[in-house]
Amino acid sequence: MGRAGWVGGKWTVSRTTVGDDGLCKCCGEKLATIDLDPIETENFAESVASIATKREKNSSFQKFQKWLDYYGPFEAVVDAANVGLFSQRRFMPSKINAVVNGIRQIASFKEMATHCFA
Repeated sequence: MGRAGWVGGKWTVSRTTVGDDGLCKCCGEKLATIDLDPIETENFAESVASIATKREKNSSFQKFQKWLDYYGPFEAVVDAANVGLFSQRRFMPSKINAVVNGIRQIASFKEMATHCFA
């Protein structure tokens, strides 16, 4: 059990899936759909980038943004550093491959990037 101040109340973290109808298979709640227009999407992206830039040391996030601008656009980006280290003490490239292959199986992405922040 945990406490999410911005959500409120007690919550439980569980692995689940969401059906085509938007219902969570674990709790039965319907997920809310939020439609953002292009301006709202851009404002949201800038807000997230601003937070990441303030928290990142040595401006690695800004370097990553420049890398994306140069090599992109991509339909999906996998944070390989976090995926490769998830639930373990050593980096495992096989986990990154599993995530990328899983995404390719369920989505029709033509371009996908994996990137590790240094």
